[in-house]
Amino acid sequence: MKNTLLSIGLALTALVACNNSAGVEFKKLSSYFLNNFKELPDAVNVFTAQNDSAFYEVVGIAKTMGNKITVPDFSKETAFIVAGQATNYSTTIDVEQVRVTATDVIIDIKITIGEELTYTIVPMIVFTMPKQNNDKVVSVMEGAAAVAISKIR
Repeated sequence: MKNTLLSIGLALTALVACNNSAGVEFKKLSSYFLNNFKELPDAVNVFTAQNDSAFYEVVGIAKTMGNKITVPDFSKETAFIVAGQATNYSTTIDVEQVRVTATDVIIDIKITIGEELTYTIVPMIVFTMPKQNNDKVVSVMEGAAAVAISKIR
């Protein structure tokens, strides 16, 4: 019995070790907004940035007297921006998990739609994670469905 449990434990360890995607830590950034001139062709859009100019092409800083802006360190991090279409409903996009393989970055999101608003918003989330290689495919998943696909450039 003891050998059987040990064998099952080793088999499960080997099975987990064979998994090609690993969850990675990410850091959510706040106090950014999507630039007004950035086109959003799809219901969910994903943008990546490896440097300041690419980042500020997509987002602007929403500075107030009381907030602290965290700026990405592009020597160590890649920035990701996931944005939805403009809406007049309270809508949040939350990242549940980020997985990385040799060729892909998979972002699992949850979109929550709330009550109707008297104004229009563009729901989005900005986050960074450790630097990723160019040309990795970025897939944004909501449940089992891919809702946005791009490449790191």
